Amino acid sequence: MRRLLVLIFTPFHLLSLHGPAAAEVIINEIAYHPITDSSSEEYIEIYNTGLNPVDLSGWTLRGVGYTFPASTTILSSSYRVIARDPNALSLLFPDLADILGPYPGLLQNSGEKVELLDSNDQLVDTVEYNDSLPWPTASD
Repeated sequence: MRRLLVLIFTPFHLLSLHGPAAAEVIINEIAYHPITDSSSEEYIEIYNTGLNPVDLSGWTLRGVGYTFPASTTILSSSYRVIARDPNALSLLFPDLADILGPYPGLLQNSGEKVELLDSNDQLVDTVEYNDSLPWPTASD
């Protein structure tokens, strides 16, 4: 009987590890110090590595103070860009569609931590960047 309980428990345990809280959305790119030195061209890009779309409604980017609006989704194997100033970024990258934002904060040129949290305030991904080695100094 003990062996049977282990076999029954294991699939349910695996489901809990890979449910909605473990959505496979990652912080893919951070443009924290644009070449023009204009903070209006800052952006954060996220990527859905999973096989299914993810509802981002109520998710937040801690570090810049952005909350994703209701009905915001990211498709499987797709990117979403969140800009400090979507209009300025669309002038710089006219082929980029559906830019989200604006966000009220600033990405510090000297470095900081950016966290992606789901609608239950659970950490999904985090990136800490810096303007000194081992980070490439050319980025700054």
